[in-house]
Amino acid sequence: MKHFCIQMNDLNVWRSFLADPEKQWKKGYSAYELAHSWTACEGLPSSIRGVFSNTEFENMKILYVFPEHEVYLDNQKAPSQNDLFVLGKADRDLVVIMVEGKVEEPFGELVKDWLEQASDGKRKRLAFLRETCSLRIP
Repeated sequence: MKHFCIQMNDLNVWRSFLADPEKQWKKGYSAYELAHSWTACEGLPSSIRGVFSNTEFENMKILYVFPEHEVYLDNQKAPSQNDLFVLGKADRDLVVIMVEGKVEEPFGELVKDWLEQASDGKRKRLAFLRETCSLRIP
């Protein structure tokens, strides 16, 4: 594990977590905009807070935020990179949110389209995610 909990009140600290800060830390780029939107508010940014309105998570408190969080999925060779890992608390329950920051770039193709030309490795990853998350994907 290469990161522990650190205070994120300095945007240069957030920038230091990026794989390629020179390329990724520019106005209009996802990493830069994500960092600025999260550090400029108390709790959740308004764009995310709206998703949780009228739910049991509406008054969730943010405990920790980890930028560029690596998660190993179906193998230990290369982790999946999450733009932001958020640990919150709603009543007595812990809540985990993974954020994928996007500005101009698309999220990618639909799973049904992606499957048409998926390699064996991608199919294995999808099977792992389906089982782990109890997803019903045809």
